[in-house]
Amino acid sequence: MAIAQATLDRLAARQEAIVRERQEREAVRAQMVAERRAYCAERDAAEAAEGAAEIATTQSVVTPENRRNRPATDAQRSYLRRLGVSITDQTEPNLTVARASELIDAAKNECLESIGGHYAGTVDAHD
Repeated sequence: MAIAQATLDRLAARQEAIVRERQEREAVRAQMVAERRAYCAERDAAEAAEGAAEIATTQSVVTPENRRNRPATDAQRSYLRRLGVSITDQTEPNLTVARASELIDAAKNECLESIGGHYAGTVDAHD
């Protein structure tokens, strides 16, 4: 009977050791998961901040003033041609949105000789 009791005691001790090892592994695993989640959250926050910084540096603030100083659009150039206005790089080397709008208004009102003291272009004679 003493041998049986000793065997049972060894089995109980072994069982307790197995339970402790399992609990330790689970604690280590939980710690690793928590560290991984923290790392991923930091990485995601850093990537988001980097992306926001990149967007902020690549996008300029558009104000009415710098919008009007942009190069004339293809639609404006096409409309000027349909209105009979000849625009070349020699007559308007840096045609802007604002200048194209002035020329369009002048062409519609048939006042192309001078706009604000500037040469306004020519009207083609084949109307």
